[in-house]
Amino acid sequence: MFVCHLAGHDHDVALTQDRVAKLALVREQRRKAEYLEQNRQRYLDLKLARLVNSIVWPNCPLHDRIPLQFLCPLRSPKETDRRSISGHWESQLLHRSVGYDSKAELAFIEMLEASNLVQGYCEQPVEIEYALNGDIHRYFPDFLVDLSDGRRFLVEVKGSLDEFAKRTNMAKMAAAREYCDTRGWGLLSTANGRTLQDLVDRQVEQFVEDLLRHRLARGVVGWPSFREFLQEHKLQWLDVAAIIYRKGWCWQTEPFRVSIAPAGA
Repeated sequence: MFVCHLAGHDHDVALTQDRVAKLALVREQRRKAEYLEQNRQRYLDLKLARLVNSIVWPNCPLHDRIPLQFLCPLRSPKETDRRSISGHWESQLLHRSVGYDSKAELAFIEMLEASNLVQGYCEQPVEIEYALNGDIHRYFPDFLVDLSDGRRFLVEVKGSLDEFAKRTNMAKMAAAREYCDTRGWGLLSTANGRTLQDLVDRQVEQFVEDLLRHRLARGVVGWPSFREFLQEHKLQWLDVAAIIYRKGWCWQTEPFRVSIAPAGA
């Protein structure tokens, strides 16, 4: 640039300085992007490690070990509706497209992909039967994950922790636990980085349980009445969900209703 200036090419000097400045800016942006991505991967890796550490593993050894590459999804993603967003993720780990039914499932996939703990995974990998209202139903857990240390666990992902207190989901998780225990698999029930155990262990004051028990003793409660009940006593829904789950009471949707025992029981 100094030579250009001496030769009277000040215009070339300006152009060169501009190019150097742009290159420096591009390199700095690239370094920042790489730094942010590394931090993101470390965060996701630690997040998955915390979830894995929360799993209660069965005493029996792992014996049902069909290699993941021989498994395939048993159903396609649901159609996107007002409550969820479905789609496909191009997996670098699996070298194929992975289907998901919600933002929560997509976030879990991103965590699996970023973690060094994971050897592989499959979505909607098995079909489990569960009993509800005297009938046999079937459902497909969200993921089956193989860890690099040889352990395997089944995963159910929800958008919020309170969903595990729904009667249908309680029946599903009980059946999934039995299914995993007989195969030596772990079971992870998670929502937003928390687990079902967080719902079980949630500290709720006794007066909340007393209020809820007194209200439900009068019969089944629909949504308008239950909403008024929550607002009147300034109750947090997650506290109520924790009590419903621990007591084995009945919360169902479509239509919404809460009761101490299922209708007709």
